[in-house]
Amino acid sequence: MALLAAVLLLIFAPPRAQSVEPTTRLTQLAHRAWRTGDAGLMGTPQALSQTTDGYIWVSTENGLYRFDGMRFTKWTSLPGESLPSISLWHLFGARDGSLYVSTDRGLARIRDGHVYTYPGGPRWPGPFVEDRDGGLWMGISGAHNNPSALCKVGETDLTCFGKNEGFSCVRGAANTTSTDGFLWVGSAEGICRWKPGTRPDTELVPSLSNGRGLSSITSMASTTDGEVWAGLKRSGQGAGLLRRANGHWTCYTAPGIDGRIFSVSALLPDQNGALWIGTADKGLYRIVDGRLDHFGAIHGLSDRNVLSIFEDHERGIWVVTPKGIDHFRDYAVLSFTASEGSLADHANGVATDRRGSVYLGSHTLAELSGKTLIQLRDDKGRLLEDVQFLFTDSQDNLWIGSGDQLFVKRDQRIASAVRGFPAGKGGYVAYITEDHTHDIWASVENLGNHESSLIQIRNYQVINRIGVSAVVGKQVMNALAPNAAGGIWIGASVHGLFSFRNGRFERVVAGGFNDRVENLMEDSDGALWIVTQQGFIRYFEGQARSLTTASGMPCDSGVNIHDDGRGFKWFYLHCGIVRVSDSDLAAWWQNPAEHVHARVFDALEGSRPNLSNGNPAQTPDGKIWSASDYDFQVIDPQHLPFNETPPPVKLERLIVDGNDVSLAQQLKLPMHTRQIELDYAALSYVIPERVHFRYRLVGHDTNWTEVGRRRQAFYNDLKPGPYVFHVTACNNDGVCNWRGTELAFTVPPAWFQTLWFRALAALLFLVIVFFAYVYRLRRFAKTLRQRFDERLQERTRLARDLHDTLLQTIQGSKMVADNAREHLDDSRITGRALDRLSEWLDRASIEGRAALEALRSSSVEANDLVGALHRVADDCISGARIAVSISTVGTIREMHPIARDEVYRIAYEAIRNACAHSGARDLWVELEYKRRFHLTVRDNGRGVDEYVLRSGKSGHFGLAGMRERALFMGGSFNISSSPQSGTVVSVVIPGQAIYRNPSRRLRDWLVEPFQSKADLH
Repeated sequence: MALLAAVLLLIFAPPRAQSVEPTTRLTQLAHRAWRTGDAGLMGTPQALSQTTDGYIWVSTENGLYRFDGMRFTKWTSLPGESLPSISLWHLFGARDGSLYVSTDRGLARIRDGHVYTYPGGPRWPGPFVEDRDGGLWMGISGAHNNPSALCKVGETDLTCFGKNEGFSCVRGAANTTSTDGFLWVGSAEGICRWKPGTRPDTELVPSLSNGRGLSSITSMASTTDGEVWAGLKRSGQGAGLLRRANGHWTCYTAPGIDGRIFSVSALLPDQNGALWIGTADKGLYRIVDGRLDHFGAIHGLSDRNVLSIFEDHERGIWVVTPKGIDHFRDYAVLSFTASEGSLADHANGVATDRRGSVYLGSHTLAELSGKTLIQLRDDKGRLLEDVQFLFTDSQDNLWIGSGDQLFVKRDQRIASAVRGFPAGKGGYVAYITEDHTHDIWASVENLGNHESSLIQIRNYQVINRIGVSAVVGKQVMNALAPNAAGGIWIGASVHGLFSFRNGRFERVVAGGFNDRVENLMEDSDGALWIVTQQGFIRYFEGQARSLTTASGMPCDSGVNIHDDGRGFKWFYLHCGIVRVSDSDLAAWWQNPAEHVHARVFDALEGSRPNLSNGNPAQTPDGKIWSASDYDFQVIDPQHLPFNETPPPVKLERLIVDGNDVSLAQQLKLPMHTRQIELDYAALSYVIPERVHFRYRLVGHDTNWTEVGRRRQAFYNDLKPGPYVFHVTACNNDGVCNWRGTELAFTVPPAWFQTLWFRALAALLFLVIVFFAYVYRLRRFAKTLRQRFDERLQERTRLARDLHDTLLQTIQGSKMVADNAREHLDDSRITGRALDRLSEWLDRASIEGRAALEALRSSSVEANDLVGALHRVADDCISGARIAVSISTVGTIREMHPIARDEVYRIAYEAIRNACAHSGARDLWVELEYKRRFHLTVRDNGRGVDEYVLRSGKSGHFGLAGMRERALFMGGSFNISSSPQSGTVVSVVIPGQAIYRNPSRRLRDWLVEPFQSKADLH
């Protein structure tokens, strides 16, 4: 029992929050083993180390492997470089980031991917040790004929020390440095202590002093308290584990520990002061404060022969054996089985009391009080058997459901039975609770007839027994809970929730739920929590809401629930234990769409929440105990392990179109790159499955992509250009490396993706658009000319008709009138009338001839538009006091007659309006012959009213007519006016539509901007 108490002390002493806790049993640690062939490890491991970049390195008989937490990758050197041999032994990761590799052909160093081989070095060098100043020293264990004890490793050479410097312990197979600055070397001759610049001291080891050379010091270590340890790979008197005390080396012994039994192959003092011992035949041991702990092949160690032990940057412990690699870390949830001192490998229930005692129910009942675990007996000295349920009431009494009996522990005494309790064969106590009046209620099930009973107990006497099968059917009452309104709640195994109050049963359908109830709990607000396979239902004042995956929980299948009274509720589910704060739950209750922040403790953190009959129980110091089918578990919310190391993030592999590409800065990928895969890793080894990543490809992604645990990124059909791939990661506890790592690369363009090709394509497109425009303009001009020709033919026909009809009639009328006048001798009045008739007919003849001339050809004769406008200006001057100036720009070109006539009519109307209405002193008319024909008529008069410009003058059609004529020719018409600047009429018509010969030579296009204006006034 004393040994059992020592074991329990390891469990229940207050732990520290980081690294592998020395107070936790080795069998309670999280252990993972990679055996040869697992995760890519294809060689027999020899040693393990870690470099400053975070990678774990493993030496094997088949080369060097690199581990990122998920897979082992065989290391390959750069082209033209290689290690001296693939048969490797010791490894050491130095402070400067170098990795030193011991081979059967000497020493090599790997730094930044480059290999340097030390010339003239011994075979199988090592082991290595780094002194306080960063100097690296190595042993000479594999060089059988080498007289040196150890060598200092320089940048490019080795400086060895041996017999010439006073060393008697040559070919040092083990070494270490102590806190006082001494170097220690162990060999077959003994142990030497030395500071550079002094003569070494030789200290004899009893088992080596006989000089037989049958064994040698194989490992050494120095702890933070200054103690120096040594080990021989041989057990027996004077051998095994040695400790230096008062200047002498002796076998280490302590209560329960005999160092002579160990065949020591490796030693490691961890950062918490514990000493780890690897043996050649019994696996792994650890000594903490004089207490011994063991973990062997029977517990899952990859092999009983330990070759080396290593502690990484996150304080995880690595063990190398010939058959694999083992890793140890802390669990958040500790298990307590027979291996750790429990009385059984089966757990039914757990309870606690105010004194801090923990009661463990299994096939018997045990009390853990402080450091002592004892089996409890009843007042008749009998062991309690088949303990199914434990419950502590408000008076700190322990109620015990043992088989078909109910016991009470009060005043440190267990009463044999409650008076009147219906004990009987085939029954068992399924559940116990206490209501608000302090009555005890027990659910009793009979396995024979499946009848259920509800027992009410007051003052340790049964006062009521209710058969419930007639009401709820033949189903087990899985759970009981006090009802704030009085009575109790009953959770049934098939048909949901019932209320028992004032002697009456009532079925309660909370939020439509009517299925199996796993457990019940009343919280501090008086609300009822219903634990179901579909989630956790909170039922309060007639309202029911379900806490499920939709609310942020990891799964729905509930098992139990516990309120720690310190601001958190603990939800036990089949997928783990979940902690949620009361403030989060309050926000969720107010807004069901709110997500709770769930801290999940799953199997990766030791949780096995397959609870049996019992409820979780809490000790005064805050530890929460629970019982599963196989073990008892405890979680300490005040001392949860926390990984505070941000994970180094590395890019491991770049695959382009199925081919591996060497990672380099400013990487240039092949043209026509279609598929890119980037493999990355975060070097966190505590729970690598919990590492979360996010990445972004600058130049392609606008936002970060959260990918969870995925360690690959894929991109297809990237456009040519520069890119930067950036990836960050967070470890298992959410500590993040936001800087991460990045890789810059460029996807070069193919010839058809280059800038010059795009510019050429754009130019070609513009040329095509230009010629399409010219073609369309020419078609428009051709259509317009056809319309002009049709109008001209029509006017010619009309002119012919006028000549043959109207003009002949008018001329005949004039002749008749003239003849009548010559022969008429009547009165003066008749003569005067005839004179008038003659005058009218003469005028009609003149006008008809003018109309005939206008219809037969353009009103502008001889293609002289400028001359015609001069005549219009002369008529204007004769009727108004205005100065008119007419000018041209460019070479005057021949126009189509109809177009010329339309331009003339527009100009005529504009000039006439200026003379008649503007009151201007000056009038300017400009004709510009360029690619487009421009007509501008401008005066300095009083302008035109805004309303007239916008809507025209009632009964007048001058402005509308000018606009229609311009639009008819495919041109534009604009007029602007103000009282200060006068009126400007501007008409622009495409040359293709107005000129007889619209084609232009390149010379005309180039010269045109420099042509001057010719004033024709």
